Amino acid sequence: RAWNQWWQALRTSDPFAASPLRRVPPAAVIAAIAIFHAALFLGGDRIIARSSLVLPTFPGYGVDVVILLALGLRYWPILLAAYFGDSLAKHVPWAPSCGVAAAALIRTLFGAWLVRRACGLKKLLGPFEDLAGIGLAGAIPTLLGAALGAGVLSMAGAASHSSWTGTFEHWWIADALTAFTAMPALLVMVRLWTDGRPAWRPWFGFQSAFCMVCVAAAGYLIFFRPETRYLLFSAFLLILIAAAWLGPAAARFAALIISFAAIGATRAGLGGFAGGSLRENLQNLAFFLLAVSFTGIAVGAFRAIGNLTLPAGVLLVGWALSGWLYASMDRGRAAYDDARLDRMILGVENRISTGYRTYADLSWNTAAFVAASPRIPPVGWSQYVGSLNLSKRYPGTAAISMILPGADASFAAVDAAGPPLREAAERSRDSGEAILT
Repeated sequence: RAWNQWWQALRTSDPFAASPLRRVPPAAVIAAIAIFHAALFLGGDRIIARSSLVLPTFPGYGVDVVILLALGLRYWPILLAAYFGDSLAKHVPWAPSCGVAAAALIRTLFGAWLVRRACGLKKLLGPFEDLAGIGLAGAIPTLLGAALGAGVLSMAGAASHSSWTGTFEHWWIADALTAFTAMPALLVMVRLWTDGRPAWRPWFGFQSAFCMVCVAAAGYLIFFRPETRYLLFSAFLLILIAAAWLGPAAARFAALIISFAAIGATRAGLGGFAGGSLRENLQNLAFFLLAVSFTGIAVGAFRAIGNLTLPAGVLLVGWALSGWLYASMDRGRAAYDDARLDRMILGVENRISTGYRTYADLSWNTAAFVAASPRIPPVGWSQYVGSLNLSKRYPGTAAISMILPGADASFAAVDAAGPPLREAAERSRDSGEAILT
């Protein structure tokens, strides 16, 4: 009964019921959803490297929530089938794939319900309704979906019990990233179409395109150039400029471009989020994208109510302090890494130098032994090598051999001993001198 009441409330409280997207032919919508999820499956590993079973999650969570909001809840079976097929394609057995798909669908429906509930509180929240809805949808449903999905995989044996925490954490972060990056820009597009198709203004379109190109170029300089990593927090200034110049929608699209730049640079091993382990990189990237997304929504909301001066001043001061703190910490980390690398290089050089000195000492001692006893019998050589105690003093020493010119030797035995001994025998034959190997 509670489920039925929740489902009816979800169907009736629909702020996007008047959207012209509801009149799109179902066949076209189904085909678009199938193509979208197929593209995510083929290109998802290019965004965040992962194995097939460690993170069988769906990077389209944020888009799927907007699909249900804009096109209606009637397409939930298509999403369920897409989740099931995606899980099977990642080599998860069919039984746990059913549980994984159900967990993903519950997560998506819950996220759509939270966004609708926030939209229903427009009188209370005003232009901050999306900030509340996206914040809740990006935190709570992703947490629930990750817990259910990781639990299903663990109980079905598709993932070990010891790796449950890692699977849950990676799943949650990946879903939250897509919610906070894609959902704000998509929601503003759906709202524009629902409230009435905006009139085309060529000059405004040119300004918008120019602004987004400038944001993309600045994002490349900030995230893909190692010498400009200290400008990381200047990315927030781009969002503020876009909001003040072109309005709330431009702020969200600027945040989307910056998020894509940060993800792309991290995936390529560049930028300020590629210096640690995979877990640290994902956590730091998630926090940064969360700040970028909320900044885009909040700055746009302040721009909509016409009160951008005071928030902009507070944000600028906060960004300046954050940038200074990040730059100082980054310089400290770089200095520590350089010192650690120097210590490692010095240790390797010392080991190499010790090895060369050991070989030189052995060569000089053997030369003195040969000069004192020109004809050394095998028994005498064995006693001499044994007295050096090389196996304990220098672990890894397998054997010490010496080839004397003119000595009776079985070349078959020399060949069987391997290339190093055969090469030493040839050098001794050609030079007429004893060769140590």
